[in-house]
Amino acid sequence: MCLKAFIWNSHSIKPKLSELSLFTETNNIDLIFLSETWLKALEIFYLPLFDCYRADRMYGGTALLIRKAIPHKLNGKISLPFAEAVSVTIQDSIPFTVTSIYCSPAASNVQAESFFKSILAAHGPHIVAGDFNAKHSNWNNSQNCSKGIKLAKLCSDFGFSAH
Repeated sequence: MCLKAFIWNSHSIKPKLSELSLFTETNNIDLIFLSETWLKALEIFYLPLFDCYRADRMYGGTALLIRKAIPHKLNGKISLPFAEAVSVTIQDSIPFTVTSIYCSPAASNVQAESFFKSILAAHGPHIVAGDFNAKHSNWNNSQNCSKGIKLAKLCSDFGFSAH
C-alpha cells in the first residue's frame, strides 16, 4: 500500500480547516499528522472522507486523520499534562503503526524522555510524526538541546531513523 502523508504543526487547526481540506483534496493526501491542534474535548472537528483520532489539550493536542477507505484500527491515546499521542494500526499485507505526537516545550527532560520511550517502544513497523520540541542535528537543527540528545539516543536504541 502506498500512502501519501502530511505532517503539520497547525498552531490551532479549527480556523484552518478549509485550508486543510483544500490541501488534502488537491494533493490526494491519505494520512494527516497534526500537532498543536488546540482543540477542546467536546469541540467538533470533521474532515469529510477521513476518520479522525484525537488527544486534545488547549495549547497542545494532536490528531491523526486517515482516509476512511484505508483499513485501520485505533491502538490507543496518551493524554498527559505535557504531551499527547494517538496511535493507529494500518491493516496492510504487513500491518504497521502510525503515531501522531505533540510534546510541550514545558515538559521536563525526565517527562519528555519517559513519553518518548513509551511511544518508541512499540513493536513492529512504526512511523512517528509530530512536534517533539526536541532539537538535534540528526533532524537538521543547527543546535542540539538536552531533549533532542535524549530523543536521538532513544531513536538509535529502538532502531528509528529521522526523515
